[in-house]
Amino acid sequence: MGYLVETSGRLKLPQELERQALTVLEVRMGARGGWFDADQVHVDSLEELAPYAAAQVRREGEWLLVGTDTDGDPKWSEQASEFYRSLGSFVREGEVHVRGEDGQAWSYLYSGDGVLQRGDNGWDGTPGDPAAGPVPPAPTPPGVSPPPPAASGPTAAGAPEPPAQPAQFRYPGSDERPAPPPPAAPQSYAPGDPGDPGSVAESPSYPGPPTGLPEDRVQRAWADPPPASAGRTALMVGLLVVGVVLIIGLALLVSGL
Repeated sequence: MGYLVETSGRLKLPQELERQALTVLEVRMGARGGWFDADQVHVDSLEELAPYAAAQVRREGEWLLVGTDTDGDPKWSEQASEFYRSLGSFVREGEVHVRGEDGQAWSYLYSGDGVLQRGDNGWDGTPGDPAAGPVPPAPTPPGVSPPPPAASGPTAAGAPEPPAQPAQFRYPGSDERPAPPPPAAPQSYAPGDPGDPGSVAESPSYPGPPTGLPEDRVQRAWADPPPASAGRTALMVGLLVVGVVLIIGLALLVSGL
């Protein structure tokens, strides 16, 4: 199944540094678990490497625009974590925000000092860096009132926390399961119908009468075949005897020669 993620953000990486960054990322990601294998896969840009880190990357000047890999199967792995950590050696400005299928959110913050992870990784639980601070709450959509503050006291403290709402994944990698088909309606039979389990045709292999045909054709189709006539039987026997005599005569003729 894997752990699906949504991704957004942008990173400042001059184009002249991309080749160097790509070489380092290929080596470091190859040593981690995931779907990228440098011996079998050849990439020429971070745009081609990003899908193996569950993301899409598009260059716009000196910036790399990062988004969800809606064309693939954006599942997190050790290689995805290494991708964003290793970019800290080259990127000096930018942020990337990740949200898992269970609603867990974390970010990568880039500066001249490297990269910091804000929030815990929802895939393997890797804790965030304390210096990065907590993950800010998601903004409230326009027209929606924020939830009321939680009540204080022993009752509120002992109440279970509501489960996190999962992200809305609506792309091909979301593994959405179709709804089960409705149960089939039971079949009914009229008394005396050949398809009736209580009639003479109660064998499990009995297919039932053909449908969509006139009544007389249906009766002829399921009626017993008529017996063969005596004259036809005598004719067939006579032909068989004549054939045997001809075969014996031909054999004697050939042996006499």
